[in-house]
Amino acid sequence: MPPNRTPPPYKEASRVRDWTPDTSARLNTNYLGEFANSTLATAEATARGGVQAGMWYYDTTATTTYFWNDTAWTEMGGGGGSYTTTEPTTETVGGVAVGTEYAAATMQEVFDDLFHPYQLPAFSSFAMTGVTDVEVGTSFSGSKTFTWGTTNSGNVTANSLGITDVTGGGTVESAMANSGSKAHTFSVPFTRTTAGAYRFTISGTNTQSASFTRNLDINFYWKVYYGESASTSLDEAGIEGLRVGGLQAAFAATYAFSAANYKYLCFPTALGVVTSFKDQSTGLDVPFEAPATVSVTNAQSVTTNYYVYRSTNILGAAINIIVA
Repeated sequence: MPPNRTPPPYKEASRVRDWTPDTSARLNTNYLGEFANSTLATAEATARGGVQAGMWYYDTTATTTYFWNDTAWTEMGGGGGSYTTTEPTTETVGGVAVGTEYAAATMQEVFDDLFHPYQLPAFSSFAMTGVTDVEVGTSFSGSKTFTWGTTNSGNVTANSLGITDVTGGGTVESAMANSGSKAHTFSVPFTRTTAGAYRFTISGTNTQSASFTRNLDINFYWKVYYGESASTSLDEAGIEGLRVGGLQAAFAATYAFSAANYKYLCFPTALGVVTSFKDQSTGLDVPFEAPATVSVTNAQSVTTNYYVYRSTNILGAAINIIVA
């Protein structure tokens, strides 16, 4: 018969679901089994002596399970130690980028980086309502509304957005909420008197203190004119009176000319010079005269010089001409 033993100092409520420890008990090897199924408040567990590595308890205050790692109570599942790299990582694995180094990181932090990498926010759009590409000299003033979209918006720092006038210089808006739109009154008009882009930049800060940006370019173009005329030369009115006139960034294109008369192509000298005119259907050269230069003032009161190209001969049929 085994010798009689003194019952351990705890009150058994249920062998499977709950144990109510005697708060006067010391935690030692004799009571490891009981302690392993105990629920203790933080103060009780901290006050007890004789704890050995591997013992654990459920903290009813923090609603978390801890184990003793021979130095301190450590959250179970929280890593149970630290990880320090001896050299930077040599390749990207999951969310851990090549070149990453860890210094005393918990295993939870490493696993989070690996399986749940930080999702960087970005601007998915940036525009100004009702504003598109315009003719050189067009002026904008008064109230205009900027609109934008972001991805991973939860990782955008609150009130960190701003809009900058890159071309004109200066801050347009600052400390904006990520609301998706902002009306701004331009007391000083913005414009361009040469072809090119007028740029605004929206910026923000993510919750890791890094900035992200997106540009809005409003393009200002000159008009390119083409069409047919019986005249052997054109002045400003003749140029602007040609059959087609539209905004273009460059002159190189295929132009559809109607039947009869001379074929004319007119564009700003700033766009360069033509090297070839070819019939689209045959690939043969179409003879054109050397260009004349004519000063043209557009509808926005901006003046520039235009090259005026005229076909050498009157062409009776319709023709598509490739200009390069």
